[in-house]
Amino acid sequence: MNKSLKDRLVQIKILDKDDLLIVDYSLFAKETEILDYLASLMIEKSVIIQLKTKGVAPKEIIRVGKKIKNLCAQFDSIFILEGRADIALELEADGIFLDKDDIPVSLANEILGENIILGGSFEVIDCENNLFDYFCTEEKISSDIKKPVFIYKSTENCFVKLYCKL
Repeated sequence: MNKSLKDRLVQIKILDKDDLLIVDYSLFAKETEILDYLASLMIEKSVIIQLKTKGVAPKEIIRVGKKIKNLCAQFDSIFILEGRADIALELEADGIFLDKDDIPVSLANEILGENIILGGSFEVIDCENNLFDYFCTEEKISSDIKKPVFIYKSTENCFVKLYCKL
């Protein structure tokens, strides 16, 4: 993996605050729908795709993940897979996002190497949180609306809060 990935993460976030896209694969009826959707977004600008695949068979994640990784490479975007370090390694993903039910960040770092982008939800904050490059959470706007929040590490001990698309 390229050491500049972490610098690229910060560069994209500084240029445009609406470019972390959390995409749930299970919401698309066909593979072509998600690929067309992502391509249409990447034509406009470089983005960070964080792919959710809970409940999806590993073989399907690998098959579709390779296509998404190729799209990201073609459009100078970043591909982050949620939760599966083994599959992220197979796909040569740019990063992994971990939540409270996933493997510890130290194990993900061991599997994927130190140059991978590490993201996590606030539920995984513990003594290892200095290994993360970014966190995602949601802020309650009203009783029925939550807005995704992207918080990334801009320096060694400083995290910057940015809002993502609703």
